[in-house]
Amino acid sequence: MRFKKGDYVRIRSWEEMKKEYGVGEDGEVDIPQCSFTEGMKDYCGEIREVSVADDRDDTYQMKGIDFYWFPEDSLVPAKKQRELRKGDKVLVRSWDSMKEEFGTDDDGDIDTVPCFATSMRRYCGEEMTVSDAGISFVNLEGASGYCFSPKHVTLIEPSENTGLASDQEHYKASAMQPLEVMQTFFTPEQFKGFLLGNFVKYTMRAMHKGQAESDHDKAKQYLYWYSLVKNDADYRISPETDVPDDDFTGEGAFA
Repeated sequence: MRFKKGDYVRIRSWEEMKKEYGVGEDGEVDIPQCSFTEGMKDYCGEIREVSVADDRDDTYQMKGIDFYWFPEDSLVPAKKQRELRKGDKVLVRSWDSMKEEFGTDDDGDIDTVPCFATSMRRYCGEEMTVSDAGISFVNLEGASGYCFSPKHVTLIEPSENTGLASDQEHYKASAMQPLEVMQTFFTPEQFKGFLLGNFVKYTMRAMHKGQAESDHDKAKQYLYWYSLVKNDADYRISPETDVPDDDFTGEGAFA
């Protein structure tokens, strides 16, 4: 078997499999291990975690989809989806796949935070570009007024955005940027504590998680900002221009 429980896989596109294996009279793709049915088509393109691997016929169940067995040849290896960034190309998941995984609330919307409203169904299956993103939200170009969850989309083409805090849209608003707002309303000690807290957070993540390089860069950014205000309470940080040089090591920041 190519995969085991806990592996991440991408479910291949319907057209790709249809071209390779053909379609039977019942409309199902004739993959050797077992047929890929019309109902499974809704999950094509998604990245999922393998929950059960059956070595008797090389089929797999996916986390959140416990009523279908996917044939091995319908899957390709994938990596766990990283935190989304501005410029990423994503596929908005199908309504049925989200409904099966998350259920619906009393209003009939997909029960996530934020919810996936029925009025957002027109975006299902669309390839869209991330305009801004955080741990719990995604904004998409062409979907003004709607806030998506990372659970609603699948990353299909990463951007060249570095992931640095200085590159993120929520640090680059046109009037006053959120970081500048914090500096305005926090006391100098509170603001320094905020910067140091984020430095520690990303340093620890770099030590224990899979995005070490990206998290190291974020830690470096926050430490650089801290070094600018540590002994100068009147210094005003500009996230767009206050970016550390490659040779910045943070030496002396805690002196």
